[in-house]
Amino acid sequence: MKNNNLHVLVVDDNPGDQFLISELLGETYLQISAIEKAVSVRDAVTLLQQKPVDIVLLDLSLPDAQGIDTFLQVNKYAKNIPVVILSGLNDLNTATDAISLGAQDFLMKGEFNEKLLEKTILYSIERKKTLLELRFSNERYEFVSKATNDLVWDWDVLNNKVHRNEEQFVKILKLPAELRNENNDFWNSRIHPDEGDLKDKILGNLERDKSATHFEEEYRFLRGDGEYIYVIDKGYAVRNEQGQVIRIIGSLQDITESKKAEAQLRESEEKYRLFFNSIPASVFIWSLDDYNILEVNETATENYGYSRQDFLKMSMLDIRREEDRKNFTSFAKEAKNECFTSTSRLWKHINNEGEEMYMQIVSNKIEYNNRSAIMAIASNVTEKIKLERKLEEEKQKMEQEITRAVIIAQEKEREEIGRELHDNVNQILASSRLYLGLVKDKGVEYKSFIEESDVLIHTAIQEIRHLSHALIPPAMQDADLEKSINSLINIVQEGSGIIVSKEVSIIDKSIMSEQLKLTIYRILQEQVNNILKYAKASTMEIQLLQCNEKILLRVRDNGIGFDPEQKTDGVGLMNIRTRAALQKGDVKMITSPGNGCELFVEFNLSCQ
Repeated sequence: MKNNNLHVLVVDDNPGDQFLISELLGETYLQISAIEKAVSVRDAVTLLQQKPVDIVLLDLSLPDAQGIDTFLQVNKYAKNIPVVILSGLNDLNTATDAISLGAQDFLMKGEFNEKLLEKTILYSIERKKTLLELRFSNERYEFVSKATNDLVWDWDVLNNKVHRNEEQFVKILKLPAELRNENNDFWNSRIHPDEGDLKDKILGNLERDKSATHFEEEYRFLRGDGEYIYVIDKGYAVRNEQGQVIRIIGSLQDITESKKAEAQLRESEEKYRLFFNSIPASVFIWSLDDYNILEVNETATENYGYSRQDFLKMSMLDIRREEDRKNFTSFAKEAKNECFTSTSRLWKHINNEGEEMYMQIVSNKIEYNNRSAIMAIASNVTEKIKLERKLEEEKQKMEQEITRAVIIAQEKEREEIGRELHDNVNQILASSRLYLGLVKDKGVEYKSFIEESDVLIHTAIQEIRHLSHALIPPAMQDADLEKSINSLINIVQEGSGIIVSKEVSIIDKSIMSEQLKLTIYRILQEQVNNILKYAKASTMEIQLLQCNEKILLRVRDNGIGFDPEQKTDGVGLMNIRTRAALQKGDVKMITSPGNGCELFVEFNLSCQ
């Protein structure tokens, strides 16, 4: 039954009184779900049997019953329902008698308003509830006195007489049975001096709060063997109509072992707290249900710059950037799996100043305050990560420097070899042809051998000339890149018959360094050689374009292509990637069997 959802039964044969009471009920603050009306005892009994009723407003003068008999008949079917008598001056004494027999209150017709009606209804409901509880309490007392391990007692406050259960009195307090019903003066004499007067405590609290019916007190009591024990007294107070406490029923428990266990638990918790806060790593305990932070140690507050109170208002999402939260929620879902126990991962957090911190976190699944949670032990490895990245960058830079030095050395060596071939070997071969020419007419019998030798020497001279051009880098400061590309294209078309189309569109040639020009030339030269060796192509497209601060080299052929999944990078492509990397270039190749090959190399001039 709830006071804000009341079913009211009005029993009165006067339509005017029924209407007035209904109107007054509507003006109260009570939330009434239904008002049932009866004009006789018979109607009232029928409604009580068929419908739920929370309170009965009963007129004692009805067609089928009068006076106290009206109440007795109705109350027979409303044993657990409060009954308020609606009386006139003529049956005031009868109304008083009805209260002595179990009615909760009475109202004089014509002398109450909606406020008094509301107050009477609420009081009657509460009083009936109290009386029912008292009745049940008395019934329970009979059983509890026989079956419980508690010391059950009943205190007649007005006469200061106490009845205590004999068996538990002797067992718990180790006192003689004849002392069990001694009054509270005896009891107070055995309470520890630091606890104060128990009687004054209990009655004082009940007097201060007139609505209070229950109390609970813990104190130390001197047993018959001279040892103090911890006990807890719980009781229920019975008040008279004036609200005065007239009786208290209670039970006493020996909680000494529980107190010892609590002390040990507090000591254990304190040790845990000291250990928890002394861990040099940041420790978080967070809920797997909502990711809220349930506990942190002092190291976490120092590392992140938040107080413990701030942390307990936050979730683990709050110490991550938006882009990192999806990975965290995925991890949390994995951790909910029954098979999950522990894992270690590198995470990126942010402190209260928004600075990123790299945390190596060992996460263990635990139960914390009856909640499924994760205890995360986080070590700050930010400096280590930064150092590793710095070392990696320095390593890459050094590797690039070494590669650059190797390429420069290769270029110098190639140039030296090319010049030697051109200036030395070619001159020797040319001189050889000259001498062969002098003896052609004189040595007729050897003329065919001499002519064949002349052809071979001429072929060798041409091959050496081509090789020299390939080895010696073009002087970019003297001839621009486009002229060097044109020269390369001429050699390709003359020697292979491949049709080459070219598009060069460099808006500002001055922004390209000599080293970048040479790199582009060598990459183009390397890819052209690859096409000549492997592609079996008949056409080739070369594009060199400038787009804002980017230079794009594109080389495409219509050859046989290859499967990039099966064929690993050869020396040629590796050389292309190495040279491009030195100038911060990106290499991309598109090819498939039967569809030729297309090479893209992009250089960002802002990175040069």
